[in-house]
Amino acid sequence: MKFGPIVFSDDVELTESVSSLGPMIARGNLISSASIKVLGPFSVSENLEIGLSLKVNGPLTVKGSMICHNDATAKINGPAIVRKGIIGGEVRINGPLNAKFVEVVNLSINGPVNVEEDIIAEEEIVFGIGFSQKNPFDIGGVIEAPVVHLLNHSSKYSVSGIIRKVIGLNSKFERIRVIEGLKIRTKLLKLEGVELENCEIDAEETEYINEDE
Repeated sequence: MKFGPIVFSDDVELTESVSSLGPMIARGNLISSASIKVLGPFSVSENLEIGLSLKVNGPLTVKGSMICHNDATAKINGPAIVRKGIIGGEVRINGPLNAKFVEVVNLSINGPVNVEEDIIAEEEIVFGIGFSQKNPFDIGGVIEAPVVHLLNHSSKYSVSGIIRKVIGLNSKFERIRVIEGLKIRTKLLKLEGVELENCEIDAEETEYINEDE
């Protein structure tokens, strides 16, 4: 692992793994066929292509597109801003997302979602809604995947719910989050501590998960 910033002044292709304890900056396109791990901010001035894996513990900013090979994974623990689209692979974001569109294999986001166009996944989309998010979704297009799961963390991990679970009592969620204005197309819609109002829903099956297990 390298300490301090890593700066690529032009387009770069990485064939060996890179690990940085500090900021990483690419001032052109960055293409990687190996793994990248950044403990700090990571910014790319043009496109970012991931062939194997990306782990960022800090904010990610990509001024172009982020392209993951279908068997690649991208895990971001912090806010992610992708000016164009996120394409391919398994993408997990623990923080807010801002992007133009998303077309991936699997998507998991714990944080507010601001996407101009569609969010599409080949397998599953999971949205975790946090404790203090007043407006968790601003999505201009449709949310589409075989499985779409909306999880309300403020219900699942409420203090009273945790206490009741510890002492062995099954309890319904104390806080139900109402979400409005979404367009969802899916085979299975899973709602955990969430109710939908004024939404356009095309689902073959809806599963309501309203009890701690």
